[in-house]
Amino acid sequence: MSPETEITPKFFPGNGRSAGRLALFCLIGFGLLGATAEADDDRFSVFGWVKHQLSPEEEARSAARAERLRPLPAPDPSLLAANSATIAPGAVPAPVPARPPVGQASIPTVAPAPMPPPAPARPQEPRRNAGSPPPGPYGPATVPELRRRAEFLATRGLTYKFGGDHPTEGGMDCSGTMQFLLKSIGYNDIPRTSYAQFEWLKDKGTLRKVGFFRSPERAIRDFRPGDLIFWGGTYDSGHKVSHVMVYLGRNRNGTHYVFGARGKKVKGLNGNGVDIFEFKPESTGGRLVGYGPLPGLKKG
Repeated sequence: MSPETEITPKFFPGNGRSAGRLALFCLIGFGLLGATAEADDDRFSVFGWVKHQLSPEEEARSAARAERLRPLPAPDPSLLAANSATIAPGAVPAPVPARPPVGQASIPTVAPAPMPPPAPARPQEPRRNAGSPPPGPYGPATVPELRRRAEFLATRGLTYKFGGDHPTEGGMDCSGTMQFLLKSIGYNDIPRTSYAQFEWLKDKGTLRKVGFFRSPERAIRDFRPGDLIFWGGTYDSGHKVSHVMVYLGRNRNGTHYVFGARGKKVKGLNGNGVDIFEFKPESTGGRLVGYGPLPGLKKG
């Protein structure tokens, strides 16, 4: 073919044979389209140029898709009337509770429990100096408490007073001093006289007699703080026992100390008749007849 040869398009309208072919093809296509539309007007089908018929599987899938795409039927008016009849005339339907936001739990609000009242402050016991009086009429039956009360009485300026048994009298005798001191630490059954106190300690089972089997020297080595010490013959009392004091202990030099009441001419460390005295067996003018610890007295 030469360059000058005119090229006519295959489907150009000026080409008679091509135009006839195009018209025939259009008529066949429209005929098939019409037949398909008439046969499948109630289902979803393939529109356009149909070159082959659908297989049974494709027909089933097309029918299923058409069923899914159909709109829902209108509700039955009789069912609506039956449902509305269950609501009483004029009644207001209960509101639907609002749904809580996502992530928030619907927990009921609980009021906080009331706080208990604060406990009352416990009063503190006031501090006492070493030489201050006892806080009450009675104290614990311990050696430190006995010493403290004896030291307090020794500084009250009390004299020896025969028959006296209370500091308000201005003075006390030996057995009256012991009775007042021991009652203040709980020995309420302590008797009044020195010989009765001797028998009281004997009845308690703690009395140790001084005599043939226990010499005065041995007894002095056996003294313990809080022991009652008894003498006889200090004056004509008509009894084996005539004088009593309480042993307080000894210092580093080995000097022994006792507390009680002595005669009017004898003064203690504080210059009083009711005072603390150095223990000298011969200074009492009598003889040592017995001693013993107070029942139940604790060391501290």
